[in-house]
Amino acid sequence: MDRCSPVYGAYPWHLGLSPWPLPATVVNDGTGLCFRLIPPAEAGGLAGQELLRGCTQYSALSTQYSSAFRAFAAAGKKLADLHLDYEKLEPWPLQWLYAKDTPLSYRVEKMKLNKEKTVLWVNDSLSLAGIPPAVFEYRLGNRSALDWVIDQYQVSEDKRSGIKSDPNRPDDQEYIVRLVGQVVRVSVETVKLVNSLPQSYE
Repeated sequence: MDRCSPVYGAYPWHLGLSPWPLPATVVNDGTGLCFRLIPPAEAGGLAGQELLRGCTQYSALSTQYSSAFRAFAAAGKKLADLHLDYEKLEPWPLQWLYAKDTPLSYRVEKMKLNKEKTVLWVNDSLSLAGIPPAVFEYRLGNRSALDWVIDQYQVSEDKRSGIKSDPNRPDDQEYIVRLVGQVVRVSVETVKLVNSLPQSYE
């Protein structure tokens, strides 16, 4: 690993390392990801500052390159690939439930989860079952990625302008259903990777 000069803004934030623009010693591990290395002695002071407001996790790594660093670097590379190429992923193998006597359609008006959050109602002809609980552990702000998709991918109309928004793609009718499976996979794999990270950084 090559030690870089002090720079501003190093990440990835999703591993719990501070992304705020403060001078920091940065290490480039060769994957294209930079990590802030903050001595444990400094972490306590930083944790109380305004710059850490909103940070869900915070980890202090020794500048002597702790034995855990490579694990974080490898996880960062996997997470970057997972999130940047999510539309290329094989959808999670959800169970497709077809309604009797109703022609199959992939069109989405507004999807809904059942009370247990294990089944997603797509439309009158199709539901997706077998949603893993881990899906809801990966959150974007105050909601899961799947909840975000359900909210964003629905037909709506602006009351003032009357402009209608329709996320369905006539040239790719399975797009939204496929996207649901891909987001489920991203969520499950992300939680798995984060949970596999070392708990000790000494």
